[in-house]
Amino acid sequence: MNFLRKFMAGRYGVDSLNRFLLGVFILFSLLFMFTRYGLLNIISLVLLVVLYYRIFSRNIDKRYEENQKFLEATSPYRRKVNASMRKLKDRKHYRYFKCPNCEKELRVPKGKGMIKITCPNCKTRITRKS
Repeated sequence: MNFLRKFMAGRYGVDSLNRFLLGVFILFSLLFMFTRYGLLNIISLVLLVVLYYRIFSRNIDKRYEENQKFLEATSPYRRKVNASMRKLKDRKHYRYFKCPNCEKELRVPKGKGMIKITCPNCKTRITRKS
């Protein structure tokens, strides 16, 4: 364990972009296993080389910059996924409605019967069953 710690000292390690590359590598590898299409194998091997290159790189500033660009490019998608996960987690206790005027998403407690909802954004009042 101490050897690994010493070996990785000063190296970049794993970040969000590496985790994404690993997922894509696994996907292409599985597709290759089922289709035996040679190009998929080549792409997966290239991804693996890039993945290890990034992990063992000593150019930490450059790898950090690449990861920040990746996070910036994927932030709208990650926000949507996180919102969907939050809705799925809260589905027992809350209902979600969209304001008909400004399209803002409103969260209200479940099981309260007919309630009047005031949009905090545009102050539009709507009546819905929770």
